[in-house]
Amino acid sequence: KLAKLPLPPGKKVHFVGHSLGGLVIRGLLADPEHGFSVGNTVLIATPNKGSLIADQYRENFWVAWLCPVALELGTSPDSYPNRLPPPYYNVGVIAGTVSYRSTGDLIPGPDDGVVTVESAKVERMSDFLAVNANHSRLRRYNPVLQQITHFIARGAFLLPSRKML
Repeated sequence: KLAKLPLPPGKKVHFVGHSLGGLVIRGLLADPEHGFSVGNTVLIATPNKGSLIADQYRENFWVAWLCPVALELGTSPDSYPNRLPPPYYNVGVIAGTVSYRSTGDLIPGPDDGVVTVESAKVERMSDFLAVNANHSRLRRYNPVLQQITHFIARGAFLLPSRKML
């Protein structure tokens, strides 16, 4: 159960989440009793349709022991990301297109080294950007930070549905 946020009436809460943080936000907002008005939300490198890396390491003892939450992030229909309802709020998605050498062969198609571009997309998203950065860099890359600021303020990215260099 969530505690009610002490917000003045009419104030909206905006959200920005990277990777698992984006799923935490979606889970929080899926609870109809969150008690606040939702503003704009940006999900960065969030495995909204699950992670192929989580699928590949599902049976690995060390992954299960060190990071049990990873077992919930696969691509199966009953995985946590795929059980979440689609957003009812204005959401922009940013995905990376620069893979890591260590995971390049494990993930087919464009990806950020952890999450595929396709898996980052979510039903009912308002805007989408694919950015030339890897999973870790996305959260501190100045062009991405500018896009986040613009989306929170205006509900759309500066360069909608385009690839940023």
